[in-house]
Amino acid sequence: MHCNDQHDKYQRSIFRTIYVFFLCLAFTSPAVSFGKVKKPLLGQVSAQDTQKPPPVFVGIGYGKPPYIFEETHQGFFLDIIDRAFKNVGREVRYVYLPTRRLLRFEGLDKIDAIGGAPMVNKDHCQSTRFMQFQNVVIYGRDVPDIKTLDDLKKHSLAAFQNAKIILGPDYRKAVSRSPNYYEMINQRSQVRVFLKGRFDAAVMDRNIFQYWMNHFRDTEGLIRSYKIARLFNWETNMGLEFKDPDICNQFNRGLAQMKQAGLIAKLRSKYRMLD
Repeated sequence: MHCNDQHDKYQRSIFRTIYVFFLCLAFTSPAVSFGKVKKPLLGQVSAQDTQKPPPVFVGIGYGKPPYIFEETHQGFFLDIIDRAFKNVGREVRYVYLPTRRLLRFEGLDKIDAIGGAPMVNKDHCQSTRFMQFQNVVIYGRDVPDIKTLDDLKKHSLAAFQNAKIILGPDYRKAVSRSPNYYEMINQRSQVRVFLKGRFDAAVMDRNIFQYWMNHFRDTEGLIRSYKIARLFNWETNMGLEFKDPDICNQFNRGLAQMKQAGLIAKLRSKYRMLD
């Protein structure tokens, strides 16, 4: 019995020593966190947090390949914005909105800038223009030649959303007499109905048309011979509008660096933009 007592005391002594060791380790070692992330005390801010500016929130139009791929936040237009801000140490967050809201800067209290629509708000800082929409009339070869705006009144037309606002009063007057005029939010569908012959002509940017025409040719075998009429100002120059002139100036500096490095030309090649 005496031996057993001695053995039990020896085991308890060992367990007690191990317990005390781990208890001390838990309270003295900075590497032990018991599964919780340590937070700084109230009022403490790391040097990294103080050096990193907040993201820039940019309101942008819905997907318009090859300019804007909404699902991946990429495209010719978005890549330029991302790289220009990256050059000045800023990150971008996109908020996708209807064109009508972008035109009016409507209800966008938390948005720092807007893009993807013509810059019409003179009260805001307008960036350097860096992209052009090339709006044209694309019509079937089986359709009589379209040479003037007045010719549009004879034809059925599928146009992009808010074309009547963006393309001006002469266009608006001409299409008001069209036998079938329809503005479409989804430009994928716009190209599809044109290729299927449901409309005589499509009014849209030619790079967007080229992208979706190639898509439907490759995926569905849709092909339609067409002509192009340039009835509008050949290019609608695009940029960003900012509430804060300081952020606007930062963007312009980053954009200038891109141009100097030839990066915009490389992006044009990457997305196969038409000249």
